[in-house]
Amino acid sequence: MASKQTVSSLYRRSLKLSLDWAVHRYIWRGQALYIRSLFEANSDVRNPRQQRELFQEAESLLEEWKHPDPYHAPTAPGGSKFERNIPAPILDLASWLFLDGNRDIGMKTTNWHLRD
Repeated sequence: MASKQTVSSLYRRSLKLSLDWAVHRYIWRGQALYIRSLFEANSDVRNPRQQRELFQEAESLLEEWKHPDPYHAPTAPGGSKFERNIPAPILDLASWLFLDGNRDIGMKTTNWHLRD
């Protein structure tokens, strides 16, 4: 993975992790600015070995600060409203009328005239 992609991935994950710990958005905003300042402080590092060490340090910090019960959006999988009041499936009329597969029974019991 290229270093630019790694940095952006670490930055996004650190922002999401801080959002798990912040109760309110205005508290999180201050933390986000602090995280941004930490990343900008090391933006001039060009040595691959130093970059690798910084990446490993950031990964270990992310693992250390991982929230035991991370936030999930209510409608996302794992959220409190996931699949609550899901819409009914849309069935086509032909499959509903002929559930047993016999067209003659369906036509005799209803007054529906289906066009082929």
